[in-house]
Amino acid sequence: MNSPAFDTHHAVKMLEKAGAEEPLAEAVVATIGVAITASVASKADVKELGRELSGRMDGVERGMGGIRKDLTGRMDAIKRELLEDMDRMKRELLEEMNEVKRELSGRMDGFERDLGDIRKEMKILEHRITIRLGLMMLGGFSLLAVLIKL
Repeated sequence: MNSPAFDTHHAVKMLEKAGAEEPLAEAVVATIGVAITASVASKADVKELGRELSGRMDGVERGMGGIRKDLTGRMDAIKRELLEDMDRMKRELLEEMNEVKRELSGRMDGFERDLGDIRKEMKILEHRITIRLGLMMLGGFSLLAVLIKL
């Protein structure tokens, strides 16, 4: 790492002016210089880190592109599968509906035949009732004629 600008000579002079002897002032300034150099990043360090992070981001973006492509493929496959399932279910429902329709149509035909038979029987009963009513009226008139003659 490159170190930022640190004026050691000026720092030593400031410590001497404050009462420190020259060897002590130089030792303190050297220690501070090492600490600054070890813990502070230079512009070059920041630029290098930026390039490294940019490279890593490019890798992440490529990885995300692959993941996106994979997920898109999976979603397309699921969509196709769902559409096929929906088409199959639609065909099955239509088949069931047609089967129910045929069954109901057959039942309706049976009901219509039964209704026709019932209507025929009602006509027959109507004729029988008409005949019986006519006979009862004839009997009633005959009885009335006999009663009038008496």
